[in-house]
Amino acid sequence: MKQISFSIRRDVRLGSIVADQQVDVYDALERRDQINRMMRRRLSDELESLIRRACQRGHLGTAEELLMVLRNLVDWEKEHFPHGRRPIDDMIERVAAELNAAKAQRDAA
Repeated sequence: MKQISFSIRRDVRLGSIVADQQVDVYDALERRDQINRMMRRRLSDELESLIRRACQRGHLGTAEELLMVLRNLVDWEKEHFPHGRRPIDDMIERVAAELNAAKAQRDAA
């Protein structure tokens, strides 16, 4: 791949063609932050993932504690944001069922 380099004299002023027009400057860090905000998973999703991993690895005590944290988080969200964006109770039921299944499998062994 060819590389092209150029230089600009120090006394050169860059501006728009139209004197009154404001030129937007591309801010890479701002754009990165926007993308991160859009792609960031909710904390409840991260907790769900952690609980599943803990169950798969046999750390059932940790999974129970994380489930309690998830329930507390949901209660807090319901209190502070009563018109939440999505129902989360079914996620808690699914994760609790997975935890109970992992416990039953451990007890059967």
